Amino acid sequence: MYSLQKNKLLWSFGLSPEQEKNLRGTLNEEYSLHSWAAEAVPDLADFDAEKPSLHIFSVEGYKAYREQRNNPVSTLDILPQVMLLPENASAETLQYAIDSDCMAILRSNLAPECLIRKIEHILEVSEMQNSLLRITNEIFLEREIYERKNSVLHFLVDFLSGIYRQPDIEKIIPATFSCLKTLFPIRSLHMALWEQNAGAPAQLFITAAKNSGSFSQWHALLLKQIKPALSGCPREAYAHNLHLADQETTWRNATPADGYVLHLPLFLAETQIGLLSILTDMERSITRDQAQALNAAMQFLALAVHKISGDKARLVPAMGL
Repeated sequence: MYSLQKNKLLWSFGLSPEQEKNLRGTLNEEYSLHSWAAEAVPDLADFDAEKPSLHIFSVEGYKAYREQRNNPVSTLDILPQVMLLPENASAETLQYAIDSDCMAILRSNLAPECLIRKIEHILEVSEMQNSLLRITNEIFLEREIYERKNSVLHFLVDFLSGIYRQPDIEKIIPATFSCLKTLFPIRSLHMALWEQNAGAPAQLFITAAKNSGSFSQWHALLLKQIKPALSGCPREAYAHNLHLADQETTWRNATPADGYVLHLPLFLAETQIGLLSILTDMERSITRDQAQALNAAMQFLALAVHKISGDKARLVPAMGL
């Protein structure tokens, strides 16, 4: 049962002097009344300061409310609404009240005890509706969290199985691209790898068409990104040209400027051995679950590429660092 507290505040809008006088005379000590003009639009500061429990409209007040309802935020939408009809309301006015969104319609000549019971009932029903809404929202939120975590789990299983069975780097990179596409929208993927041995060259795997402007831009970007990681260990860099079979045609020669670039370092223990550069057109940030999934995937990818990093097939000389 809804538990009424002392000094429940009611907001009224557009009541005639007679309606307001009768309402104030009807309310007992549990209630107080703040009367607003019909066209009034209380703001959130008013709402937070006074914390009303119910809105009571005259017909004129409700019509004015409907006219200003297109405002982005209206405090009058937050609480249950009641329409108070005059004693001599016409059939047309009564029909207008019935067609409104008000929770209840009251007559000005109701006996005091009847009016109080109806107000209590309205508040009780409103609280029950709010409780059901909160429970429903919690259920949907829990379901969304479950589905999101289940999606991430499927991604990690697919990623591990997809990468594990690849025999070399040139197969791992397309497999990585295919798997990451299921986590969030990526458009192209490029990789730089280097061995811990300071004398070994760094290897750049670029998936744009060779000799294209896109290839040159990704080549320059990868060199720029890996240079700080190799400071103190100057070495040559060689470039591989790879093809992503399931990449959309329109993105095959995309440049870093065609979207948002995400650089993901590859670490073996505490030593960086590579870098993954991903192009996405997703404007919003990735979610926490996606970030955690990416972190786990990059750890496994680092282990996988380190295991087969001795493969140096089809090396193409490029500029040194």
